[in-house]
Amino acid sequence: WKYATFTDTQTPKGDVTFTFDNLKNQVDETFGSGYFDSSSHQEDSCVSCTRGKHSTKGGRRECIECAIGRYAPEINWGEECLACGTGYYAPANGSSSCTACAAGLYSNAPGASDCSRCEPGKFSTFPAASACFFCDFGQAVNEYAAAICSLCAAGKYSNISGAAVCFDCQLGTFGSGVGLKDCFPCLQGYFVDTTGSASCVACEGGKHTNAVGQVQCDMCSAGQFRPVES
Repeated sequence: WKYATFTDTQTPKGDVTFTFDNLKNQVDETFGSGYFDSSSHQEDSCVSCTRGKHSTKGGRRECIECAIGRYAPEINWGEECLACGTGYYAPANGSSSCTACAAGLYSNAPGASDCSRCEPGKFSTFPAASACFFCDFGQAVNEYAAAICSLCAAGKYSNISGAAVCFDCQLGTFGSGVGLKDCFPCLQGYFVDTTGSASCVACEGGKHTNAVGQVQCDMCSAGQFRPVES
């Protein structure tokens, strides 16, 4: 506890202990801001504001809780409560610290009371993110609050950043691997007539293709042949 005794120079009584109401703003000079008078203790005593509360003026009867999105990390906090930094939040009044946004969430402004979810096509892998990142080429995620993006499966691709879904390989093209940015045209002698194919089909005997990326094989002309590939 702290006590203050002020000298009354107007009367010969000597030292006079002031009550709370008489001290008013003088408390600020003697104790420093951040103290208040507790009704459960002596009138001339002040106690420290607990963590999560503050008092910026002397003469208060109680401390003020920090608003949501703000915090007071120490006792006897005599300043305005601090705003949570980006990537952190304080969801309740009277916070003594801020909480880091979880993976898949973010906070891009100081003083947040909650975190926002990453949108489809974006992710945040680590806690305390101030922004989400776009999925890279060959990846996609079609959900909110994603911590990672998924590689496009075989037969699919993504040639844009921030894709929510992967696209099927088109007719005459294929994608044999995962995480592809583009699909590849079928070689001569091969074709594919469905979308989302992971491989092409060889032309059967007596048929051929004279270009890449074909969706069907053509009959060999009269006087020509093409054997079946072994």
